[in-house]
Amino acid sequence: MKRKRIAVIMALLFLFGCMHPGCETACAMSYTTTMPVSTDEETTQTSDYVETVTDKAQFLVKITYGIDSLVSYNSNTPVQVTITNQGEDFTGEVTLTVIREYAKNYGYGNDISIPAGTTKSVFMTVPANASYTNCAVRILDEKGQIVYERNIMSNMNMDMGGTIVGAISDDYAALNYLDGMVVNTSGNIYEFRLGQMTEDNMPDIVSALSGCKLIVIDNYDTSKLSDAQYQALRQWVENGGVLLLGTGADYNKVLSKFKDDFVSGSIGTLSKESVNMGSVFMDAALADQNQETVGEQDKEATEANVQEESDTEAPDEAAETDVQEEPDTEAPDKEESDIDIQQPQEVAAEFGETLTLDVLDISVDGGTPVEDVAEGKLFIEKPMGIGKVIICKTSLSMEPFADYGNNAGVIANLLNAVLTRDIMNVFNGATGGAGKLYLNSGLTDAANTSTMPNPLKFMILFIIYILVVGPGVYLFLKMRDRSKALWIVIPATALIFTVGVYVISINDTVRTPIISSYSIEQYEEGSKTVFSAFAVMNPKSMPYEVNLKSIYSNVQPIENDYYYNSYINNGGATCVVKETVDHTVLKMSKSQAFTEMYMQAEATIPVEENIDLDIQAYRDGFSGTITNNLTHDLTHVVVILGGFASYFERIPAGSTQEIAKDSSQQVIYDTYELTDKFLNRQAYTNDRKNYDRLNYMGQVLTNWFYQLETGQGIVAGYEENAEVNMSEDQKVKEYSLVLAAKQFEVQYKDLKGEYIRNIHTECLDSSNYDWDTTYGYMWDPQEIIAEYDFGDVQITELYYLGVPNQQMSSQEVDCFIFNPKTADWEQIFTGTETVFDIRDYFIDEDKSRIQMRYAVKAGGYGSDNYYIPTIGGGEN
Repeated sequence: MKRKRIAVIMALLFLFGCMHPGCETACAMSYTTTMPVSTDEETTQTSDYVETVTDKAQFLVKITYGIDSLVSYNSNTPVQVTITNQGEDFTGEVTLTVIREYAKNYGYGNDISIPAGTTKSVFMTVPANASYTNCAVRILDEKGQIVYERNIMSNMNMDMGGTIVGAISDDYAALNYLDGMVVNTSGNIYEFRLGQMTEDNMPDIVSALSGCKLIVIDNYDTSKLSDAQYQALRQWVENGGVLLLGTGADYNKVLSKFKDDFVSGSIGTLSKESVNMGSVFMDAALADQNQETVGEQDKEATEANVQEESDTEAPDEAAETDVQEEPDTEAPDKEESDIDIQQPQEVAAEFGETLTLDVLDISVDGGTPVEDVAEGKLFIEKPMGIGKVIICKTSLSMEPFADYGNNAGVIANLLNAVLTRDIMNVFNGATGGAGKLYLNSGLTDAANTSTMPNPLKFMILFIIYILVVGPGVYLFLKMRDRSKALWIVIPATALIFTVGVYVISINDTVRTPIISSYSIEQYEEGSKTVFSAFAVMNPKSMPYEVNLKSIYSNVQPIENDYYYNSYINNGGATCVVKETVDHTVLKMSKSQAFTEMYMQAEATIPVEENIDLDIQAYRDGFSGTITNNLTHDLTHVVVILGGFASYFERIPAGSTQEIAKDSSQQVIYDTYELTDKFLNRQAYTNDRKNYDRLNYMGQVLTNWFYQLETGQGIVAGYEENAEVNMSEDQKVKEYSLVLAAKQFEVQYKDLKGEYIRNIHTECLDSSNYDWDTTYGYMWDPQEIIAEYDFGDVQITELYYLGVPNQQMSSQEVDCFIFNPKTADWEQIFTGTETVFDIRDYFIDEDKSRIQMRYAVKAGGYGSDNYYIPTIGGGEN
């Protein structure tokens, strides 16, 4: 009984608390805190933190982060700080400092001017590389004094998985079918989470927007977006985002903000059109996964309709009848539309269902139809930088598309058709281009070292000074019997030498900030994407600012900048990044004088110049031409394709170089080999600068190299004397090293059908042994059994592709293939045999799987290293 009384009393207290006006927020399970002072050391962990201060304080502050409270793994996290000024007019700065214990603190900031009684919001970013962190949000006045401070601590970009879709629509609920949509492409599986965006919460800086991978705008007046939001959206696409625009009857609203620098073209009439929603990517399991949940009554109606029409002899005529009966005025009611769009079972199984849609006649400059989805009638894709703009000719949030049972499947198939390797890298949080992961502080040192004073020059001056001013002058005057003149001549000589040292050192004196950068310029048709690692340093003991050009975005510190000191107590930021519409400001503290701050940034720039290739690929190498259509000579040029590489020391601007398939073309399985392949060891001591440049190129290209698919290659070389000019400040001195790179794709001349290279790299997926996947070394095991599943790829033959030179000192293993008819292993690739027919060796009915065994040769020792040869597969 006593327990029951206690329970009743607690329930009454809870109900009384919820009825009290001051407890409404607490009952709603949100986080609200009353602060009587302007600063507080309390740390709060939440994904949607709201802080409220009393009327005695000047500012009412709300802090939220994420896209509609969604946070994507391994991506930047947007932080929105909304400030209500309850006091006098205020002008100052809002900053968010990322505080780390063993690295330099950095932050993001924005200038802000808030008249009395008004509210303003600013957007900042917690970068993807700051997963576990403590962040300080501060408001500073014009004198730099902190007038408000709050710490928030959370593992921000680990709070939630999934790939974020930002939806901007006046009918947001109609796009709910995108929440949970699954896309399976090229071995990557993306599960999308839908978050609502409005003109009030959409970030206006690209770094904060980059946590979102797909943005859909439909049935929304984009003129409500600010210029800063528009520019951030454009840069976001160029950096690898996918923007999907729904048009149809609302095209004027959706396209109202877009200009020629983003989306342009011509618009015709709106008309009814029958569109088959099928795709070459149709997959039953994926369609089921993306099927929109409908009521049981709708399901029964659908099943009844399919059953009724499945007995008809001419399904196509039935579909045409539905189109003819479609009225030209208002769309039918939802129930009628649901019945009309159902198709005979045979048609649905063969391709897809047919909808009658309001289709806009629109053409887009630089756009091409997406032929593999909806008969090429609905979607137009336009590449922009790394990313893409997709224009849908109908509305995505209106009937009948919004009510179509597999609408999410259509969008999934669309993404399957348009996603490129670079976009998928951005989705995965890996890289937007060639080797971005390998940009580091060490690369900036390769840009230029001439800014440092030459110690040898000053040592020589010092020795001359000692010999001449001291003993030299004394002996000279003594020989002339003028020893008394020493008191005048020595000070005068010392003064002359001092002036001389000063004059000589003028060229070595640094009075302005320095930027040393290592940039990768990835060329495409009509544009180049630039990834830059750069170091900023000021030679004066004072705070300073550097203004980067507006084309550079997503400015972040490089994380290998280890710093054994703790700023936890004061939370001071070494560098504050302030993004604006016009440019980005790097605000350096006094503590950063005389030391380098390592950063990275990216940009997309329209250009007409390019690197052009005409390549013919074969199993044993490639040939063709490379034309340098850039404005600078290219040095240390490497062309890599199919495990082979050609090297050219120099290709002058405007010239063409022949590529020969001969002994100079090296087998290469790792770009770290570039220096060993193409520069002799003597270069390490005689020409260290060029040796380092080729070595750095190998580091940069490695990430890209391992992502190459069938028939894809890389060309890369340094642009001699190219200037980057990242800063718009004339007084900043810049030094740069520019690597031009391009990915290309060709067809093999002596292979038909599909082709897989380096099959041995898949061993880890099917064996239990540890081994080196880079070079194919077996460590201790006497044998490795690997199973290869080619899926839908038509493989009928295996090709022996050789081994890299450095493996020649080790023994090659014997290769065996399992014969299911004899249940035994048969040795292959013996003697001069380089091609093996595998049509009788598949271990399944689908003829997609084989088993290989790699064994140490008879008499070998398991403690030694043995290499597995590289084997490719194709249909010849």
